[in-house]
Amino acid sequence: MIIPNLLNISGRRKLGCQPQPLQRFSKYLSNFPAQEQVVEHMQEYIEDLRDELHWDKQFEASQSPLISAAQKAREQILEGRSMPLDIDEL
Repeated sequence: MIIPNLLNISGRRKLGCQPQPLQRFSKYLSNFPAQEQVVEHMQEYIEDLRDELHWDKQFEASQSPLISAAQKAREQILEGRSMPLDIDEL
C-alpha cells in the first residue's frame, strides 16, 4: 500500500512519530487539483492521524500517575485504611 509508506508508518502508527512525513504527503497531494475531493479527504485523514498521535502521547503520559494511584490504593486497602464506596452517600 502506498499511503503508509508515504506517511512513514507501517500498519500501526508509532507513538512520537514526527509530523514531517505527513506534511510532505499533504504537499504532494496538493499537486493534484483535478482530484480536489481526494486531496481534501486525504488532508482530513492526515489531520485525524495527527489528532490520534496527540491523544496517544497524552494517554501514554497519563499512565505513570494512574499506576502510582492504583498502587497507593492497593496499599491502603491492604493496610485497612480504606472504606467500601457507598453509592447512596454520594
